[in-house]
Amino acid sequence: METGIQTKQLLYFVEASRSGSLLKAAQRLAVTQPAITSAIHKLESTLGAKLLDRSRQGVALTAYGRVFIQHAVKVLSELNVGVARVQATRNAEFGHVNVGVLPISASPLLPLALASFKRTHPRVVITVVPSHNDNLLPALRLGELDFVIGYAGTSEQMADLDHRVLFNERLVLVVRKGHPLAGKKPPRRGDLLEHPWFIAHPYQEFRDPVNALFAGQKVPFPTNFVEGNYHIANEFLRESTGIAVLPHNLVARDLASGDLVELTVREGLGSCAVHISRRDRDDLASPARALIREIDVTAKLLQDRGAVLPVTSA
Repeated sequence: METGIQTKQLLYFVEASRSGSLLKAAQRLAVTQPAITSAIHKLESTLGAKLLDRSRQGVALTAYGRVFIQHAVKVLSELNVGVARVQATRNAEFGHVNVGVLPISASPLLPLALASFKRTHPRVVITVVPSHNDNLLPALRLGELDFVIGYAGTSEQMADLDHRVLFNERLVLVVRKGHPLAGKKPPRRGDLLEHPWFIAHPYQEFRDPVNALFAGQKVPFPTNFVEGNYHIANEFLRESTGIAVLPHNLVARDLASGDLVELTVREGLGSCAVHISRRDRDDLASPARALIREIDVTAKLLQDRGAVLPVTSA
């Protein structure tokens, strides 16, 4: 219902009742006394009730004023909270960020970035959605996700999206501890064909290096291979003499502990670029922009540590 009551009328009324003087209220609010008087008169006229008794000693609440001031204070308090929440959201203190991620490309970038971000933005809710490009990029276009971290999709998938490379991830050839090829540096291609391969699906980034590994020697692509979600790669390697090509950071801890062993190949396997993608020309809310800044800082930190390759690396 339209009442015609203005916020400043409530503010002037509350301050006058608190100070007990129209003059003191005007001084505290840095306005003129006639402005205070006029605003309160209009408020009383709108309500059809006298709110303040005026005398030479100052002003005091009437019976109507004592009833109304509780609600006036509550309205002003809620407005102040609302303004503070908006300002805090603009400063990325509150909000909700939805991040899409190709899990195979996010270690250790996203966990480190999230840990740092939550220390300074504890009230921002973050939802991480793991999937592959066929699901993530359409969801990004529909606004269901704020941004996506992973490998670039096809030209059709990436059309009209803004994307850039965060860093390049070194690819490694890994086997389990005690594997027959673990002591051979580097193993011959014929030896590599004697064992099953694990190819992470549906990532072309891991099939192409295997193709290149054998193509130069006119050796066919392995026919003895498993394609699957990378989550089963580790256990598959442990329970077989399988060979897998995976991002170094995904298996860094297993390599450090000795549970997995990196095979050396003369030509190397190259690297794959990890991208961050968002809707082109989309104006993200402050919490999402703040998280992207944290991700950029973390990516630079990983590069400085030598954990990932710089953007300029091939």
